[in-house]
Amino acid sequence: MATVIAYQRLFEIRILHEYYLLGPNVLSYFDLPKTERDTHFRNRVLWNQYHLRNDLLIEPDARTTTILKGLKWHFLPTLAGLSLAASAVPFQLSNGTTAKKPAISPSSGTQLLFYIRLRNPFFQNFTSIPLRRSLFSPIYYFSNNPSSVKGADFTSLSASVAVLEAGKQYEMGELARVGGVLKEAQQNTDGTNPSHWRDLSGDGYVNESDRICLPKVFFYPFAASDNIHTAIFTLKKPDGTPLPPFTVNSDGTTPLTEVAVHFEPRPPDGLYLLNINTGPVQKDLNVFLTDAYDPTALGIVHLDLDVTDPTYRILGAEDEIRNENADPAGKPIPPVFEIRLRSRKTIWRYLSYFNNRRIRPDGLADYLKQEDNTAITLAPQPYTLLPIGISSPSPGISPVSLPNADPAALKPRPPDLLYSDIRTFRTNGLIEENI
Repeated sequence: MATVIAYQRLFEIRILHEYYLLGPNVLSYFDLPKTERDTHFRNRVLWNQYHLRNDLLIEPDARTTTILKGLKWHFLPTLAGLSLAASAVPFQLSNGTTAKKPAISPSSGTQLLFYIRLRNPFFQNFTSIPLRRSLFSPIYYFSNNPSSVKGADFTSLSASVAVLEAGKQYEMGELARVGGVLKEAQQNTDGTNPSHWRDLSGDGYVNESDRICLPKVFFYPFAASDNIHTAIFTLKKPDGTPLPPFTVNSDGTTPLTEVAVHFEPRPPDGLYLLNINTGPVQKDLNVFLTDAYDPTALGIVHLDLDVTDPTYRILGAEDEIRNENADPAGKPIPPVFEIRLRSRKTIWRYLSYFNNRRIRPDGLADYLKQEDNTAITLAPQPYTLLPIGISSPSPGISPVSLPNADPAALKPRPPDLLYSDIRTFRTNGLIEENI
């Protein structure tokens, strides 16, 4: 007789992207109550309106594949991310209640890594992550580290957004905190002008504090104009213990521009504070160094099975499978960890299909203004799969139905804005063309 093995999900990692979740009736998905968010997400999946698997591939690294095989845990790609399942056996907790645990429990020190890879070349066009590239190119790092953001009804794998640094260059759409308030840049800015920012509700979004994953040998850039001739790089463990530093000196005449940083002995995989000392100026950066770094990946998900924080741990205190509650059918719901992606916002510019014709936004002064022969939105608008129309920057004014921008239409408008061009005929008499 065949033996039936019962498998149970241990947890789920859900990548929630506003591009697929916003729509005519949902203009601020992450502000909805949890039950409404869950229902709306399930509906988008059931209606085949959540196409994240067309954009991203999630897969375990080679070492994790070996670990999962040994544990007889199964990696399950989902429409929104991944889940792990294990064969479950019943046992009794110390308080006398009955629970289930994996048939094979992980040993102490077990770490799991999963790559997030791009499938869609336009993914960054409609996702609010910086477009800039530099020699110093960490990839995103998402973790169940207890310092990650957790709200009253969600658990994010992202780090908290950093405090605004005046003088630092921010791209349109980047996030920063000012006096504890989360803000979004409305244009490229150096952070010194308060009018360049708007308040943003919600929390736990992917941001530049997450872009910290590096290889154990990496390049660090200096500007020639900084005239740096000596630099000392020091790693500190989370408890503050420093590792042997790496020091580099110029030839005495030409300043340092790019430095290949390599610590000896090589540090183990882990989170560190990287201190860069160039004499009068010092800089501290959070970094995650790993042999699994892959520059072709968008990011890495790192799960530490030794984490004991009750919100972020993978298994319970007695290695039991955690069940948050049950769905309407009575099936147990495992913990859900979120990666929250925001849609990119751009200024939308309406142009005529015909050359030398003018778009005139008559009757739409709350939404559009004239710019040469085009009409542009008064406020940045989010890319969405389902059209939601054009929003006004003024509170209390409902969106108006106008053609939405395609992510392929993204283009910079120097010096400080991103535009999306939309070519159109007359639209319901609202946008008129004059020759």
